[in-house]
Amino acid sequence: ILAALKFAKRSLAAEFEKDLLKMYHDLEDDVPYGIDEKQVGKRRLRNTCLSILSTLEQPDTISLCTAQFDSATSMTNSIAALECLASTPGLERTKALQEFYQ
Repeated sequence: ILAALKFAKRSLAAEFEKDLLKMYHDLEDDVPYGIDEKQVGKRRLRNTCLSILSTLEQPDTISLCTAQFDSATSMTNSIAALECLASTPGLERTKALQEFYQ
């Protein structure tokens, strides 16, 4: 099941990469953290875009994950980015995991 899910996400990312990137950036918000439905929904959709994009394992998508992890102002965004990085081999994963556990 996990392999099928990863295949589906990677297929979506390959087909809709530009749309997902645009949506990810359009959903960026600089308002203070809140728990109202609109903010929660925007965070969830933005993090879903990041999760799908991260399956491409390209340097630019890994950079997006790293940037979100480094600049996260909420645990929601931090964990979402960390989950993406944890599924991606490389130095970025190691650094993010070390930072998270310190």
